Amino acid sequence: MNDRELLELAYKAANGGTMLWDDKDVSKHWNPLNDDAQAMRLAIRLHINLVFESYVVEASTELNKSLRVAEFTSSDITLQQATRRAIVRAAAEIFKEQP
Repeated sequence: MNDRELLELAYKAANGGTMLWDDKDVSKHWNPLNDDAQAMRLAIRLHINLVFESYVVEASTELNKSLRVAEFTSSDITLQQATRRAIVRAAAEIFKEQP
């Protein structure tokens, strides 16, 4: 799944499946992959929990205990980048699991 698809699914999870923009390119208006504040608001809205270990950020949710997403840090990926990506991936999974 590419970044645009991830962002669209995460956005839908945060907004009850509703897209507010006609152009459907969410990243023009909203991009928690690049914005710490937007990622934090997304995590809070969807009750996403974060756990930090050596080189891993794990995102999970209280709503579905089996949903766990891990992102790894490296010389190319900062802790902040990995954290934002884990949050967005978890949000996308939350939307995909909705009935």
